This record gives sequence, structure tokens and C-alpha cells, in this order.
Amino acid sequence: MKKLFTGAGVALLVSAAALAPKAAQAQEITPDSAPKGNNYGLVQSIDSQALQVRQADGTTQVYPLGEGVTAPENVGPGDLIVFDTNRKGVVKSLQPPVEDQVVEGTVERIEGDQVTFLPDGGTAPLSTTVAPETASRLGIAEGERVRVTQYAGIGTTRVCALPAPVVEAPPPEVAPVPFGGAAPPPVDPPAPVPIPALW
Repeated sequence: MKKLFTGAGVALLVSAAALAPKAAQAQEITPDSAPKGNNYGLVQSIDSQALQVRQADGTTQVYPLGEGVTAPENVGPGDLIVFDTNRKGVVKSLQPPVEDQVVEGTVERIEGDQVTFLPDGGTAPLSTTVAPETASRLGIAEGERVRVTQYAGIGTTRVCALPAPVVEAPPPEVAPVPFGGAAPPPVDPPAPVPIPALW
């Protein structure tokens, strides 16, 4: 079995209730070995002066934005952000992380903190790390669908529980209406007439 995503450390849970309307489902990030100098976390709030993030260890931290640093327009509460700080903890750059790989699939089994799923169209199962309490809270269970996003350069994955696909009922069948309006009333067949014999 391939080991697609590995994680170490404490998983960070962000429930749908804590996210802005932009994020419609619960999500989890799992830290790995982030390069030095890069900080990352889920945006709690951001404005022209400060960035508040929930970090991989579950703590919330506020970082002042340095001179000339502005928040990207497409970043808001619930989004994953990567940022660098100076020695005083002032943000000197920030940007959304680059998605390296996005895989959707169906969960086959859960053993401890390992969630094994079969990717759509795949034949080999993949695994990722999700804390058991997080998997329970996200509704990740055998047979359920998940989306796993791996980000480049920060060794982080984000796991989202996908809603069940909507199955639409076929439209009701309508009997065809004859051309020209409603069907004519039924006509009784004529009474049988005897045929005279010839002998």
C-alpha cells in the first residue's frame, strides 16, 4: 500500500461552525516537516494590520503585518495561509499555499490515526493521517467520501469530508396526449351481423 501522506504532530481541527461562510465543510490540516522560515495555519481573521491564524498545534496566534504587506484578496477566514516573519514576529510576506496534489476517494478503512481510501478511478489504496477524534467530528468513516489536498513546500495535507452525492429521482412519466387535444371518447364496436349460409 502506498503511503501518500504522512503526518507528525497534533492535527488541527477547524469545524464548519468556526469557519466563515466561504468554507462550507469541516476541515483538518495535518503537519509534517515544514521548512524553516515558513509558518502556516488556518486564517481566523485578517485585516490591514494583523493576521490571526490557528496553527497546526491548535493554538491561535496574532501576527502584526509588516510595512507594505497586504492580505491577498482571495484569502479569508478558513483558508490555509503560508507566511514568513522577522525576528520580532512581524509578518514580512504571506500567500496562499500552492496545491501539489488533490485526491478524492472513498474511505476503505480506519485504523487508529490512519485513514485508507481508494482514489476515484484508482486501483491502489492511499493513506493519510487524521486524528481519530478529528475523523469522528468530520464524519470520516468507512464508505464515506474524502478530499485530500497536499500542499507544496510546507509538508501539509488538508482532509475534507465530502457530502454524499445527490441522487436525483427520474422525472415522472407522463402519458402522451394525442395530437389535437384530448383523446376521443371510447367507441363501442358494432354488433355482429350473421352471414347467411349458401346451402
